[in-house]
Amino acid sequence: MKVVFKDNEVAEKAVDKIKQGGKEVMGRGVVEVKRNENWVGIVVPGVSVERWEGKMEEMKKMIEVENDIKLMRMPRWLANEDRRKTLGLKSVGVIAHMARESVRVKLVEEGLNWDGRKIQVKRYVEEKQLMFCTKCAMVGHN
Repeated sequence: MKVVFKDNEVAEKAVDKIKQGGKEVMGRGVVEVKRNENWVGIVVPGVSVERWEGKMEEMKKMIEVENDIKLMRMPRWLANEDRRKTLGLKSVGVIAHMARESVRVKLVEEGLNWDGRKIQVKRYVEEKQLMFCTKCAMVGHN
């Protein structure tokens, strides 16, 4: 049996229980408790590069406090640093990840509180590279 938690706090509590001899709480044969790294994301458009460059921790806290949510990782720019500098980009989209689809749906529908104003965000879908088998032409293996 493999237990995967989307919420880090819940996973840590489960690990603590198991370490305290509480395997019977989780069920017999628990071998590993892991965090799920498959978060859902939103794109915050037009974020000022000058204002936020190098301040992702501050941005994460602001988003969490103003929207009463928990981000699962540090926000990141849609364009890498070289591209931002080479093209002289003044504003770039930022990706923010959360654990629950319901939180993402609410933010997309109602908007994100950002620096005291409400802004429209879009759903972010991670690009996955597809593997194609050269023998059978099926997707998912090679």
